[in-house]
Amino acid sequence: MNPYQQNVIDIQKREAQRRSEMAGDKISDAATKSGGLGGYREAIMQAERERNLGTQMDDIQAKGSQQAFQAASRQLEADRRADAQAYDLSSRYGLMAGQQEMGIGDATQADALSRIQALQGIGMQQRAMRQAGLDMGYEDFQRQRQYPQEQLSFYNAMLQGLPMPIQQANMNYSQQPGLFQSLASLGLGGLGLYRGMQG
Repeated sequence: MNPYQQNVIDIQKREAQRRSEMAGDKISDAATKSGGLGGYREAIMQAERERNLGTQMDDIQAKGSQQAFQAASRQLEADRRADAQAYDLSSRYGLMAGQQEMGIGDATQADALSRIQALQGIGMQQRAMRQAGLDMGYEDFQRQRQYPQEQLSFYNAMLQGLPMPIQQANMNYSQQPGLFQSLASLGLGGLGLYRGMQG
């Protein structure tokens, strides 16, 4: 029940209680004037007044609760009508909105895939560059490790008068895709996504 409705009911009950107490005072005054203070007649009248007060309080509460129930029922019915109208509107326009959301979802997915591919390409380039640096370092380490042995072989060949071995260094380089190529592929992917969203 609405707390404001209950407050109104409580005010009506207080007013009924006040009127009943005033009626009780009148009964007591009348009994005092007639000399029958505390007699059976006064007791019966006071009991009847109390019974009437209880009945009136119950009636006030029941009537207030009934009004609150009816107001709540009307509000519930209005809410149901509003929900039904909103559902009708959403079902009319829901199909178009769903189709638009599907198009946006497809475009978002295509955009995400193109970004992932671009990041994958950049990652592969970075990994290749790091590996090339590691390979060069390892080859340099191998040459430095073999240097003392090669020098001893060289001096030994000089002392024995043997032909000198010719030392050769072989370097292998492989060309990786450049930054320009990666950016161009990313731009073409974005252009394709833009055209897909326009169509």
